[in-house]
Amino acid sequence: MKSSHDSPILVTGAAGDIGAIGRNLTAMLLAKGQKVRALVRREDERSEALRRLGAEVVQGDLTDLTSMHRAIEGAARI
Repeated sequence: MKSSHDSPILVTGAAGDIGAIGRNLTAMLLAKGQKVRALVRREDERSEALRRLGAEVVQGDLTDLTSMHRAIEGAARI
């Protein structure tokens, strides 16, 4: 059985600009050694920056059920 520490934490809004809460949370979790899956709406320089930090980046939209199933799969926490 996998530990929740082996599974990524899904962070929504990880590439957001307004307040940068998701981006800052992603960086904070990665700095603490957590695995992070960062949900972004589009691939751009912000998603590349998240990858360079060590996040697994998935493209999706909270209003698209299929992309959310893909993003949530295997995540321990959101």
